[in-house]
Amino acid sequence: LGAKTLRAIVPAGQTVRGRVELKAWPDLKTFQPMQKGFGIKRRYERLTPTGALEEPKNLRVGDLIVVTLDINVVKGNRYLALEDPLPSVFEAVNPEFETQNKRPDAAAQDNTWTCDHRELRNDKALFFTNDWSQLGKFEMRYLARVIAEGDVMAPPDRIEAMYEPDHYGLSDILRVQTLPMS
Repeated sequence: LGAKTLRAIVPAGQTVRGRVELKAWPDLKTFQPMQKGFGIKRRYERLTPTGALEEPKNLRVGDLIVVTLDINVVKGNRYLALEDPLPSVFEAVNPEFETQNKRPDAAAQDNTWTCDHRELRNDKALFFTNDWSQLGKFEMRYLARVIAEGDVMAPPDRIEAMYEPDHYGLSDILRVQTLPMS
């Protein structure tokens, strides 16, 4: 809206490199947690080289993050889907790739919420179960890695009964700040 167009004249055979910084802030009031049969909360912790968990302060590119999803099942159901959208500065670590699972304790970061199918994509982690009739509180954990610096928002998690659209839960959104590799 009124911004001037940027023009650059580049001599033949030369390369131009630049950096673009974008900022956008969602209206936080529109992303309130909801519990309609399920409750879900997400938290991040930094995994240290010694295997200890720390608060996610001063996260740096390359850090391993333990993503914990606290799930509250108020009404059991069959065919559940859980979607955890990752902030753009994180990427899920696939435990089936040997190069990403070199730490001997990485397998110990498994979940107590058992799933029948898992999809780890570059922007989200998806978990599916064919039958979950148990009521109560459960925990699921998986690993992610910080891949970029930035100040971003993690969209809300969603857990839902696949064939009952009114039976779902949404988490709150989280702000994530990461620093460059040191």
